[in-house]
Amino acid sequence: MSDKLVQSLRRHVDALAGTIGERNVYRPNALDAVARYIESEFAGIGHAVIRQTCLAKGVACANLEVVLPGKRWPDESIVIGAHYDTVLASPGADDNASAVAALIEIARLLEAAMGRGGHNAMRGHGGVKARVLAGGLIRVGDAVCCEAAASSG
Repeated sequence: MSDKLVQSLRRHVDALAGTIGERNVYRPNALDAVARYIESEFAGIGHAVIRQTCLAKGVACANLEVVLPGKRWPDESIVIGAHYDTVLASPGADDNASAVAALIEIARLLEAAMGRGGHNAMRGHGGVKARVLAGGLIRVGDAVCCEAAASSG
């Protein structure tokens, strides 16, 4: 792993777990701050983020989606995801700032190594406590949406 990549990963984790810190529905400003950070990082490499807002415990939260369309197999996607919220009383460096950092850097490395669209399509998803409702393929252009989950208490 290059020194530059290590520095970039560390910078993301420091920003998410250090500067922003604990991120959950009990700290909605921190949830918004991390969503804006992720949007800014993807905008910095030329990609728009699709924000899907939903309520969790009465707090507006966002699932974020970025699509890096590929040329070789435009109807297929590689889905890479990471949640950006944390459990209570945790800065979330390992759960899950490290995966958010990896998601951002994977997108950056694909673009740098292969050029825009030179890779198979990648969809980056990040959000608040997502769960898989049904298995299968997600293709470029498929709707991916945030649905309210049944309350667990």
